[in-house]
Amino acid sequence: MARSSKESVATPSSGSSSGGRTLRRAALIALALATGLSGWLAVQGAGSGSVPGCDAGDCAAVLASKWSKVFGVPVGLFGAATYVILAVLGARPFGPGQWRVRVAGAALAILIPTAAVWFGFLQAFVLRAFCPWCTATHAVATTGAILMALAWRREGRGAGTAGTTGRKGRRETAEAARGVWGPAFACAAVAMGGWMGVQALSPEPPPARIVTASMGTTSGGGTNAGPVADPSPGGESAAVPAPGVERGDAEAGSGGRTVAAGRLRLHQGRFDLDARELPLVGSPEAPYLAVMISDYSCRYCRNAHRTLHDVWEGLGTDRLGLFMLPSYGSAESREIQRMMLATWRVDRDLWRSVADDLYGERTTLHPTAVRSVLSQRLGADRLQAALVEHEGWITWLFELTREIHAANRAVTQRGNIPQFIIGQEIVVGAPADAQEFFRLFASHLGLVRERIPELRLGTEVVDLGRAFAGTQRPVTISFTNPGQAPLMVQRVSLPAGGRVLRGLRTPVPPGGAGLLDLMLVMPRDEGEFEETLTIHSDARVPSVPVRVTGRSWKPLTITPPILDLGRVDPQQSATQGVMRLSFAEDVGVVSVHPQTPGFTARLNEVLPGREYDVEVGTDRALGTGLQQTALFVQLQTPVPEGWPESLALAARVLVERAVTVVPPRVVVPGGMLATDRHHQVLVRCLDGMPDFAITGAVLEGGPVFTQPQVQRGGGTNSYVVQMTLPSGWSLPPAPLGARLVIETNHPKYPSIDVPLVAQGI
Repeated sequence: MARSSKESVATPSSGSSSGGRTLRRAALIALALATGLSGWLAVQGAGSGSVPGCDAGDCAAVLASKWSKVFGVPVGLFGAATYVILAVLGARPFGPGQWRVRVAGAALAILIPTAAVWFGFLQAFVLRAFCPWCTATHAVATTGAILMALAWRREGRGAGTAGTTGRKGRRETAEAARGVWGPAFACAAVAMGGWMGVQALSPEPPPARIVTASMGTTSGGGTNAGPVADPSPGGESAAVPAPGVERGDAEAGSGGRTVAAGRLRLHQGRFDLDARELPLVGSPEAPYLAVMISDYSCRYCRNAHRTLHDVWEGLGTDRLGLFMLPSYGSAESREIQRMMLATWRVDRDLWRSVADDLYGERTTLHPTAVRSVLSQRLGADRLQAALVEHEGWITWLFELTREIHAANRAVTQRGNIPQFIIGQEIVVGAPADAQEFFRLFASHLGLVRERIPELRLGTEVVDLGRAFAGTQRPVTISFTNPGQAPLMVQRVSLPAGGRVLRGLRTPVPPGGAGLLDLMLVMPRDEGEFEETLTIHSDARVPSVPVRVTGRSWKPLTITPPILDLGRVDPQQSATQGVMRLSFAEDVGVVSVHPQTPGFTARLNEVLPGREYDVEVGTDRALGTGLQQTALFVQLQTPVPEGWPESLALAARVLVERAVTVVPPRVVVPGGMLATDRHHQVLVRCLDGMPDFAITGAVLEGGPVFTQPQVQRGGGTNSYVVQMTLPSGWSLPPAPLGARLVIETNHPKYPSIDVPLVAQGI
């Protein structure tokens, strides 16, 4: 009978434990799969290969965007590391006293699905592109995180009854496990908020490179190009020769110059394009023809199309015709292409106008919005009739584009878009600016501008003289355009920390003048310096360097450079540290104030005009955890020549109670207990008090039962308080309640209350 009774008590625990193990195994499998996918995508992002299933450009837009990297590291590596850590933390059930490990695991279990939601938001509303592999990775990882959380919950339930078997490893109850979710949510919120902030403030990725190769070679030199629609962020564009590109009756290798009207043959005559029968921007009678494979929903296709407007202004639409071959990466983009192709068959001017609006993002990239625009301007009945009448031609053109795309891929080993065929070159990716297109058309098609702008600098050297180290200095660079066409400055390559304030993409007419307003950051090390910035434009010489010289000067010593206050107790508000400012010149300090609430700062003058002490402290308004602040020091005006009007100092502190209790409250069922339940509370002293001890522990409230037991914990200055709630016990109603009172010999925490609360409160 005793055995039967024991089995009846142990059975729920065994079932819960078994179910928890099953869920854990499934979670570990999902996390392992997510780790593999994430790592593979990170490798693709660091390399230049195509991602299967992403040929239409959406993966390119996602993986080449600034959101794909943090501090230059692919986010896939951060994701893989997160999945591995969660798998390691959850590989085994948690033991007694592992509250912090529980919080870390729970925070990761919350963080992973939250990151998936954030990634979905970026795809839908920021990038407007869909990466199926990235989304699948997040879905699998989210599944693993949820399964792991369910495993912990199942094992927590089993632990509540397993305590009756006498096994110490299962005495931690489900209620103790539930106590981790509040802190875990807080940790996950802080981590996710920081992650989102870092991503939002990250700069756009630097220009990639277009790689060119002559017929029969596999690699070659390159020039700077902008963001490309490569399936990997920061990947390379490819420009390699298309075999046997011909223009009409021209010889292969003639550069595609017109010798026959309106026909272009590709891949040694395999494809024959007629400028009067296929969508084309420019004139069908243009002496030069090229090809673009694009998708309205592809971010880099849109960028390239906008840049081509500047190209046509320089070359003339009567000299260059561009076949617009349709690609699509989703059902929505295919439907947009269908409606636009049907429109081209009946009204080519309207097609050109709406296409410009789509590429310029003046019309929403959704089939419903496009249909609404076309129905208003073309007529709903006429649009529907065109779709029905020309369905066969549209299907044929889709198939033709796929075949040309496949032939290009066989040569380039790349499948992403946009793609261009210019003369005998296949160019995969979006060139950075109009100047790059001009180079491609001149080199591979023999098409050059008849009127070319020039950029002449007002000065080739900017001398900043004496500059205060680490501060920002505004710089203005003047230039003129002695050329025959409007000049456009596309971008400026700047030293670290610099930024362009004004002057980009502002047309400067022939004979006109322009200004570039820049903000440069001075080197932090003292001494002479020389740096170079480069102005990139559509001028005859596309890249013009400008030397920036000066002497970085630091007439100030800050001791220590960063004030670390160490660990402080939330109840402590006295001054914790001092920073000394020593000036090499007479400088008056007016005030100092901290940026973060909870920090205090007081200024003491040590030597008038030369030395000051800044006393930094904390008060109870400061939150817990690692806290940092900037301390702004306002100088007396007018400041000496070359000095800034204010200085920024830095301080940090770890705010943590000298005595911590985990969990901070004990969660118990709201009704009468059917079996004994066991609870543990871990008490730790963190301020190094050598003789810290718990002098007593009493449970107040409820019926009389065995009082809590105190024993040494596993670490230094740590104790475990164990208590048993017997069957039949119930939590007294409010306002009486119950609490565990822990008495210590710590002068600041002689008594610590741990409330017992009903589940769900």
